[in-house]
Amino acid sequence: MSCCSKARKQQSIYLSAVNIFLFITAFLGNSPILAALHKESSLHPPSKLLYRCLATTDLLVGLVSQPLTATYWMSLVHRQWNLSRYVSKVVVIASYTLCVVSLLTMTAISVDRLIALLLRLRYKTFCTDLQ
Repeated sequence: MSCCSKARKQQSIYLSAVNIFLFITAFLGNSPILAALHKESSLHPPSKLLYRCLATTDLLVGLVSQPLTATYWMSLVHRQWNLSRYVSKVVVIASYTLCVVSLLTMTAISVDRLIALLLRLRYKTFCTDLQ
């Protein structure tokens, strides 16, 4: 085994480990947030929905994208070229889709907060009319 292929193998193993760590972190971080949002009743329903969407999207990144990325790196280590080719396509589609949804949700939360600041006491009436 040459020096370069050995280094690439170690790098792939390292990247797999990082993705597994991020999977665990995303799961342990977003699950309690979803549970807290389920129990919390003082938040305005539209805002609560946006926060739930963001936590769900981030949880899906951890449950879908991170394990698939780890699978991709490990398929390279074990020279499973067909698997790596298919998994890489799924990783790109899932990661980009979840990233776009997450960014759009953060934008919606920012707009919601801006409206709340601008309208102050009229915010609840304004957002209730939109439902």
